[in-house]
Amino acid sequence: MKRAKQAQKHSVVWASLVFMCTSLAWSQNQSSTQFPLTPVDVVTLTGQAKMNLMMGATVLCQNAPNKAVNAQAKTKGLTPLHGELRLGGNPMNPSEGIPIYFTLDQSQSGNKGFDTLFIDQNGDLDLTNEKSVGVDTHFSKEDLPRLGQEDSTVFMPFTLRANGITETLRLTLLPISKTMTMAMVTPTMARQGHIKVGNKEHDIILGQTNAVSGRYDHVWTACFMDGQRNGDTGLLADWPTVDGTLYQLTSNKDGTLLTVQPYAGKFGTLKLTSMSKAKVSAGHSGLLLSRTNLVNLASSKKKDGISQIPEGDYMPASLMATVGDTSLILSFKSTPDKTDLDPYCVRIRDNDSPSLTMPAFKDVAFTWPNPNKTFHPGDQVTISASLCDKTTGLAVAGITKDGQAMPPTAAILGPDGKVVAEGQMPFG
Repeated sequence: MKRAKQAQKHSVVWASLVFMCTSLAWSQNQSSTQFPLTPVDVVTLTGQAKMNLMMGATVLCQNAPNKAVNAQAKTKGLTPLHGELRLGGNPMNPSEGIPIYFTLDQSQSGNKGFDTLFIDQNGDLDLTNEKSVGVDTHFSKEDLPRLGQEDSTVFMPFTLRANGITETLRLTLLPISKTMTMAMVTPTMARQGHIKVGNKEHDIILGQTNAVSGRYDHVWTACFMDGQRNGDTGLLADWPTVDGTLYQLTSNKDGTLLTVQPYAGKFGTLKLTSMSKAKVSAGHSGLLLSRTNLVNLASSKKKDGISQIPEGDYMPASLMATVGDTSLILSFKSTPDKTDLDPYCVRIRDNDSPSLTMPAFKDVAFTWPNPNKTFHPGDQVTISASLCDKTTGLAVAGITKDGQAMPPTAAILGPDGKVVAEGQMPFG
């Protein structure tokens, strides 16, 4: 009897130890882990990460001066170029962000290209009280993204100190055609380090590409894992799932500390309704963007075949939906006169309420550009498409992929449909 009680006592102690160890392991698995990141010069990087980080925010230059500028720069050339950079903006919503204006000048006589940059570094709408920026003659052309342009121009780094944002940037000028020029504005520095997500270790690089915000806790912060784009989007907000667990990746403002922790919040599902009687359903692919997170429905966590989405308010980035017999791609696109619209209109909650109410679609019409051409039942019709920017009229067409290690090639078409540039695309 004594031995039985003693054995029972040992059993209770052992069970307690097991429970304590299990609880400790569970708490460690659920707790956040922080990893230090250090600054790195973008020029010193290699591979896909460098190519993407050299892209930055793209601006299409124009011939007309910006009317918002109170004092224009005194230029020497006959045809200066002008542009507007949005700091801290959202590439999907042009009305967001702080406008920073610049002018490009050809100070030397003859057709020797643009060699002087005037940029409103302090944000006071005056281009006459800043020092001009010259061309970086020591910059290697090999450091530029492979756009097939031999006459690209890289300007010396300059520091913006406007509206609470301080960032050292570099502007690269890329001629697209004889009448079209694009500027790319990129921070000179990025952040790099080594992290662990679940049981997997990664080398990581953070940068500012699509949006220059002066901070690394921005939803458009770029992220590269082991030299490749993070997930399908290349953003830090694209949280990974490891062994069935969704992990949050967040950075502090300065990009010196990255936090990894399992997502402990609630999940909801995407549910659509329509003002009409048409049947509405959400697709299994598309992107939802919140202020802190990006959800890729194709690779999101699933339950009974339905995407599980962290609670929050989301912007439809490229949401696939079906209304009746019509398939649609929904995305938010504001105009300058509609700045009061709430882009984060998709409400994901842990209940049965609709996430988004669709308007009543009466008819969906497709315009055929050749009215003289008719088709008969049984005719084979091939339809091709291109990626088009309605603002500039530029389109990307003819995308080909020859191998996993090589970026795809593409043709850039002008508003008239003619090819203005060809070559490898400057992203993976």
